[in-house]
Amino acid sequence: MAVREVGAVLGAVGAVLLASGLWVRLRYRDRPPPWRLRLLNHGAPLLATAAAMAWNRRAPQEYGFTLRNWRASLGAAPLRLAPSAALLVLSWRVRPQAQAPRIDRMARILAEMPLREMLPYHALVALGEEALFRGFLQRELAERRPPPIRLGTFTVEGVVAWSAAVFGAFHLVNLTLRPVAATLGQTAFATLFGLNIGSLARRHGTLVGPVVIHMMTNVLSMLALRRHLRVAEAAGGDVE
Repeated sequence: MAVREVGAVLGAVGAVLLASGLWVRLRYRDRPPPWRLRLLNHGAPLLATAAAMAWNRRAPQEYGFTLRNWRASLGAAPLRLAPSAALLVLSWRVRPQAQAPRIDRMARILAEMPLREMLPYHALVALGEEALFRGFLQRELAERRPPPIRLGTFTVEGVVAWSAAVFGAFHLVNLTLRPVAATLGQTAFATLFGLNIGSLARRHGTLVGPVVIHMMTNVLSMLALRRHLRVAEAAGGDVE
């Protein structure tokens, strides 16, 4: 697939996410958006990946849709999830109870989602984003063999580094919904997270482990936000 075509796929998904984010901001400021809008928003990466797969006439296995090595991939999930979980637990601990965190409205809506809705919602988010970034993008980048990138004493495979950078940058569309500081923090976290699970996808050739890790990280982050919200309410804080 040509670079222009890869860019067109990513651009189309970005446009859908940006448009839906603006729509939610304008129309659903204080209530959850309907499921059909959520499906459009988070199903767009999956649909784009399926379209690219059909256009390129690639087998699903080439984009990581395979159960080959699923046990090894899933077995590595707890260790790969540990850094994300540690950061989230740290965020629960380091914020002084006396300082009420300011939580934006969209974060509040997501954090208050019942667990029975939260799990399938973030399963869809994880499947779509992993299909697009660890499946489609990493596969297309692998054909171009980008050189490895040195990060201090670590060397990161070029395919993984570039896909993680694009994955992180995509989170900037959340500027339509969330404050700048929160969005930039999420972008930085997403980039590091992409390095972690991108290498897992490359090692085992399946999206099973990355999807599970991604879903659990999202759910844990929502539970962390829920706790911050309770602290804010108890301390008389406000919501941005």
